[in-house]
Amino acid sequence: MIKMITNMVERALERLLIQFKESALFPLIASMIVEQVQEVEVELNEMINNRIIWDGETLEGVGITLDQWGALIGERRGSLSDLNFIRFIVARIARNTSSGTPEQLLNILHRLTQADEIIIREHPGATVSFEFSGGSLGALVVGELQQIMQTSTIAGVQVTGVVETHSNPFKLDTPDQGLDQGQLSRLV
Repeated sequence: MIKMITNMVERALERLLIQFKESALFPLIASMIVEQVQEVEVELNEMINNRIIWDGETLEGVGITLDQWGALIGERRGSLSDLNFIRFIVARIARNTSSGTPEQLLNILHRLTQADEIIIREHPGATVSFEFSGGSLGALVVGELQQIMQTSTIAGVQVTGVVETHSNPFKLDTPDQGLDQGQLSRLV
């Protein structure tokens, strides 16, 4: 449970610099602004403490609760089911707080696809592509997924593709495929 600050106006007025405290107009303007912030604080506190969206296993938030969360963070529901909309909400929160690092991009793609394995490939000219396997696009189509990932990258980086692969990519430790199998492994 998050502790709510209930006296924001008083705290803001106490923290004003002396030259602003003595002004006739400035404390009034500051009070008006902070009162609006206090209203948002009360609403957010109510939503956070009383309306859990998803605990990772069970679907807590449904219907209007999800619509409220979507409106708050800027995610439109469209015709998405509650479960798919939760995936989009959680991914939107990750996108809104992302600075475009590879780890953050992996997190966003995983939240959208629930993929078991995701690979980022870097290409010349500040471009990247994503491959994932073991996940589900749900309500997404690849074009939408590519657009979402493009808006999650840093400026100047171009996403050239998002591909769902149905087989595991070659790795050095893949049974019966890797370099640990066959003649070469016996020589080494």
